[in-house]
Amino acid sequence: WLTEWVGTGDVNQTRGSSFIVIDISLGALAVTTRAGIFRRAVHLAQTRGRSTADGVNGLTATTGGATTLADTTSLPPTGASTSLYANQWLYRPAANNAADYKRFVTATGYTASTRQLTHGGPNYTENPLAGTDDGTYLLLEDDPDTWNAAINEALRELLAFPRFDKWSPTSNTERVYQINSAPISIYDLDRLSQIWGVQWHDENEASGEERWKDWADGDRAVLPLEDQGTFYLDFRGPKLPSTADQFRLITTQPYATLTDETTTSNVEEYWAAVATLVVMADWLNDHDNPADEWTEIGAKWGPVYEDRRRAVLGRYAFHQVWRGQTRRGGATVAGRAGRG
Repeated sequence: WLTEWVGTGDVNQTRGSSFIVIDISLGALAVTTRAGIFRRAVHLAQTRGRSTADGVNGLTATTGGATTLADTTSLPPTGASTSLYANQWLYRPAANNAADYKRFVTATGYTASTRQLTHGGPNYTENPLAGTDDGTYLLLEDDPDTWNAAINEALRELLAFPRFDKWSPTSNTERVYQINSAPISIYDLDRLSQIWGVQWHDENEASGEERWKDWADGDRAVLPLEDQGTFYLDFRGPKLPSTADQFRLITTQPYATLTDETTTSNVEEYWAAVATLVVMADWLNDHDNPADEWTEIGAKWGPVYEDRRRAVLGRYAFHQVWRGQTRRGGATVAGRAGRG
């Protein structure tokens, strides 16, 4: 299930000259950042780190030095053990220099009286709150690089929106249409699995009153093909597309990977955080150990991810099933269409 394409929420349409993009987000258009997804995912995981004190705002240093970071607002007060955060990653995603992003807290690296963390080096090239650093930090049990890779994987593989590209047949006898050539002219597909299905309606139907129907309905068949990176639709008959019909190819498009901390996306933060936990659990779980934390996290949040996908996407939560793929003459051939 890590290769399913999904999206989230209400429908917002953007019309182009030949296609409609249905961009799905829960409620109003979200303003989501990588920092927000990271913070939310760690907070939901609970046992794998600390990213927020109130569930809303991130953790922010109040002072810092070459080997220290203090947070007199959010870190525990006097009485907390010096080993409370022993060997955890101290992650500063907003640090000016990449060399300062992550350090390990020492075995006795927490001083409760001053609410200060001490890392084991090397010294920061620029201290917390220096320059443009806003003091943001997280405490993590797992490598921050793994978390960031999981966010990227979730955005690319578990979170996406369906797109509907309209096109009109140019012949009553043409059987095979190349997807990146007129009249379809779609150039941004990366793989065959992005194709969900093909729908059609009679062009005589009034605008806004179109009744879109699945082409693969038992009497008709269409197979998506790939030949050395070029995609095709093979209408197997006995009925072929007509110039009196209009078609739309339904594909799934991934969200941007958010390569920095501040670029925004309209993917919903909670949905992206849950998907990130699903990826992390898939990568880090130990199924042979029932008490393994990532196994427990996967068991908890996997069903939440699946239920939310079904609830908000309906039929587009699942790929159209193309009954097993085979190769013939260098081409990937997907079998007869149906719905999963």
